[in-house]
Amino acid sequence: MKKFIKFLLVIILGFTIISLSNIEAAEITGGYNVTSTEEDTELWYNVKHKRELAQSSSAIVTGNAAGSGGGGLAVQGQLYPQQVNILEIPSSETVRIVPWTKFISASDWKLNTVKSMAADFELKNSGWKVIGAVNGDFFDIQAKNPLPYQPSNTHASFGEFYKVTTGRSIGFRNDGSTDSLVGGIAATRSGFKLSIYDSENSIIEDFDVNKVNQAPSEGEISIYYSYYTAEHTPIPIDVDPSGLNAYVIGSAEKSLANGTDNFYGKGAISSVTTSTFNLTKGQFALVSNNTEINSNLSSGTTVRVQRTMTGAYEDVNDFMGCGITLLKDSEPIDSDVNRHPRTVVGKKADGTIVMAVIDGRQPDTDMYGATSDEMQAMMAHYGCVDAYNLDGGGSSTLIVLENGEFVVKNSPSDGNERSDANCLLIAVKEPVINHQVTLNTPTSISLSISVDNNNGHPIEKLFVKMNNELKEIINNEVVFEGLSSNTNYVYEFQYEDTTEDVVRLINYGLITSAKVNPKFTGITFLQDGNNLKITPDFNDPDFAVTGMYVSVNGVKTFTTNGIANIINKTYSEEDEIILYYEIMLNNGSPKQVRTYYSPQFYSCRVLAEMNMARNSVISNVTK
Repeated sequence: MKKFIKFLLVIILGFTIISLSNIEAAEITGGYNVTSTEEDTELWYNVKHKRELAQSSSAIVTGNAAGSGGGGLAVQGQLYPQQVNILEIPSSETVRIVPWTKFISASDWKLNTVKSMAADFELKNSGWKVIGAVNGDFFDIQAKNPLPYQPSNTHASFGEFYKVTTGRSIGFRNDGSTDSLVGGIAATRSGFKLSIYDSENSIIEDFDVNKVNQAPSEGEISIYYSYYTAEHTPIPIDVDPSGLNAYVIGSAEKSLANGTDNFYGKGAISSVTTSTFNLTKGQFALVSNNTEINSNLSSGTTVRVQRTMTGAYEDVNDFMGCGITLLKDSEPIDSDVNRHPRTVVGKKADGTIVMAVIDGRQPDTDMYGATSDEMQAMMAHYGCVDAYNLDGGGSSTLIVLENGEFVVKNSPSDGNERSDANCLLIAVKEPVINHQVTLNTPTSISLSISVDNNNGHPIEKLFVKMNNELKEIINNEVVFEGLSSNTNYVYEFQYEDTTEDVVRLINYGLITSAKVNPKFTGITFLQDGNNLKITPDFNDPDFAVTGMYVSVNGVKTFTTNGIANIINKTYSEEDEIILYYEIMLNNGSPKQVRTYYSPQFYSCRVLAEMNMARNSVISNVTK
């Protein structure tokens, strides 16, 4: 019997081992391969952009091959052409991924293009520059929410949690770690938190808010705010402090009543009262039954009330909502069987963030869009271990900074940029570099440079690149020689960090080298009856001469096409003829007026070189 039991156990264990060995991780069923790379550019701070033509196939696709764009019925496993734009952002403490929205009022969400939101970020964050961006979360595009046009889920920038939900969300640590992107985990949120600021706009105290639109019990504090009807109409709130201190923020910086239990408010206390009052849109109030809190609040004090994320997301300050999880630890998770234009964000094992836009609904131009298994294959191809779907369709947009302007690099299916609720920015606070340019000669330029504030950048060595030449700045100065005169040169700054990596800054400028000094060789005179034509002869390769006129015995005549026509004048050797010409040498000097003087027919000589405006009187001119 014991032998039989032992034999049975061996069989069972053997079957178990065999069964476990046959269990395989989920596999990506989509296909993806690149057919050509149309653009491959290193932008700034080691951020890279690619635009690639590719092919993808899906094992789960249904409907049309290009979704709502038509293209005939989709065929599972068939390769379809695609256009894909990719941004790769190394995990960094200096280059941040920032969710952003453009508020144009204190209490409303608004829809804006990605380019507009990027410009708004730079306007409101001095010293920061946006390198690139993609569109963000799904949103209330049809204005069905009581407070319309909100993003669907959490939105937080720099620790300001404008909306907090327990829906699908992703967070960006921005700490340079490999764990740069947090997602695919059930989201949890805190209760309302009250933050109190000092005069330097620093938080000095934090307290839990105990109740919403209800009177506080002993030791508690309550938040009151107005919210909205289904028709977007604010519902006034009557507040009866019952003798307790009520702190009213009558004109809030922000008062976002996203829902009955979802609110963000910030602003200065405008009044303190113990009497009944009314609140409406753009306002909120605190009613306190807590002496410690009361001791920190007074008119003029800035306060903030918000919810934050907890659990796995607790230490993350930049959040955005998302759609389905595509990859988690390299395994495919959710599925979507329809092809659409798509925007995806993911993370490589080393923490590098990948943003991708795959164009769609344009089969006539080989842009079909993607299902989830095609997106999974695509993100795996670019090295991602985690990936999340953002809003797509007509919202899918990817921009980069080019020549000082934001440029849309993909082909939005609407034919132009759609206005969205929010976006994901790649942003950096630039070092403050003070520099002065000196045009030494037409072929030599020097720059005097100092770093006034490195803004957290680990600068070990600073370089300037110009005319395809990279030079280290020694003793705050660098000189470029062997240049061409009157030529535009772009210069940019780079630095070497503590790990000897070279980082390209956005800081750049444009210099035009100095012009060659014109050389006058004489004046040609042509007597034509009673008329005299005077033609200056000179060599001016850089067109430094900006204007000329001739004075005959003190009477001035401006030249036309380089010739001065003196009417009813017979030339004699007693005439005093002076040529005035103004030049700009582009060397930092002001416009100059110079003179040539002719006391007799075949003789010319320089009298003076003077810094003065056209038509000024030149004195002390002698033969």
